[in-house]
Amino acid sequence: MKEPKLYFLLKNLSKEEFKRLRKVVLSPIYTTNPKVILLFENIRKQYPNFNNTSAMRAKLYAKVFPSIQYNDQKLRRVFTDLTKVVEQFYVHLELEKQAFKREKILAEAYAHRGMFDLFKQQTNKLLDNLNDHTIKDSDYFFKKMNLTRDLYYHPQYNKYDKNGRILETYIDSLDSYFSLTKMQAVVALKNQMKILKKDYELRFWDVIDQEQLKGFLDSNTAFQLYKLAIQLVESTSQLAFKEYESLLFQNVQFLAKEDKKILFYNGVNYAIRQANKGIKEYSKVSFDWLKFGLESRLLFQNNQLSAVTFGNIVTYGCRAGKLRWVTNFIEEYAYFLREEIRGEEVTYSNVLLNFYNGDYKEVIMKISDYSFSNFYKLKTRNILIRTHFEIFLNDKGDFGILMNALEAFESFLYKNTLFKKERLEPYNNLTQILKGLSTRILRNENAANIKEWLVIQLKERKNISGRQWLKERFQISENDLLEV
Repeated sequence: MKEPKLYFLLKNLSKEEFKRLRKVVLSPIYTTNPKVILLFENIRKQYPNFNNTSAMRAKLYAKVFPSIQYNDQKLRRVFTDLTKVVEQFYVHLELEKQAFKREKILAEAYAHRGMFDLFKQQTNKLLDNLNDHTIKDSDYFFKKMNLTRDLYYHPQYNKYDKNGRILETYIDSLDSYFSLTKMQAVVALKNQMKILKKDYELRFWDVIDQEQLKGFLDSNTAFQLYKLAIQLVESTSQLAFKEYESLLFQNVQFLAKEDKKILFYNGVNYAIRQANKGIKEYSKVSFDWLKFGLESRLLFQNNQLSAVTFGNIVTYGCRAGKLRWVTNFIEEYAYFLREEIRGEEVTYSNVLLNFYNGDYKEVIMKISDYSFSNFYKLKTRNILIRTHFEIFLNDKGDFGILMNALEAFESFLYKNTLFKKERLEPYNNLTQILKGLSTRILRNENAANIKEWLVIQLKERKNISGRQWLKERFQISENDLLEV
């Protein structure tokens, strides 16, 4: 039987919140229906694991409607009434956290009741409080825009006061809010366009772009950050990244939660893109950003870490050589993964850790002992061929085992139906390179010639899984890869 909305709402309250809810249900302000109170009193002992079986519903009905034949529709109506009370409690909990919204609602109440002096006083008080914003972000301008609009359009406001600047302030706030929120959306959209390889018409963007030349908002920190954020999406300028990183971390504690997340993810994604291109120093940069995001809880969503985030922390921690830290991270933060993916993600993370530790036998054993899903098979088989290559470098007698592993991986990629062709290109490129390298090494070719061949491959094949690993293994620098 489908779980009622009521039970879903109740079990998502903390223990303390659930205790407070009882006072709300018993208050005549929220309900005067004794059936609602009876229902709550008879289900509250089940918190947080509510029983919705037919037998339990019949039992509840007998408590709420004694001596009346069971009628599921009547019980549903009481469930609905109690659900409405719980929803009001949810609203109350949110308003407790939002002082500005509470005070704004009070101003609106004064306005609706014709108490203009109190409305104006409350509005001016809120406008003065906005000056506490260290950074004038989109939230600041949104609040200012709404306050000045409501004040100007109130019937009793003197719209022809020569000294008044409310209308101009409203328009400036409107323009600022539009510009900043448009930039937020453009950062997200340009990132999406980059991944999906599709175009989208950015209406009014040229207007905002031109305003930068006029100095509008040019000294605004949020505006400067978003300008740099867009540059990072559009180019690979490491100079812009350094400026962005410095400005962001100087001001991150003053940013609104939404801006903080958008700007943080934009920066960490840029660093990861550079690391994936094989620019060695960006492995440490990526790790430092991810570690900051972990410690500041920017990487958490509803007190959980996604598998992608968890995997990135492990990957870039390993690449940065922070193996002991990664070991502790896996043990301490595995709990924050969703239970249904925890076992697989932790096992894969330990496989990766074993690889970077040089525990190649452990890598092979863990991969063979665990039944990975297709999504993880792609990653684990990628590590497996790199493991066999490392073993081959120490013992050429393992050439046959390496070839079998590479051909098995090629067959897996060929038969794949889960991933798009573009997603598999980096892995196909790696298998071809490892085949070429191992064959040349087996023939005892000159090390300089092998390195020269690999440099050509890295130049021609831009999208290669394990690019940084190959560069480090064969001591290839960025200068080696510069076009002559």
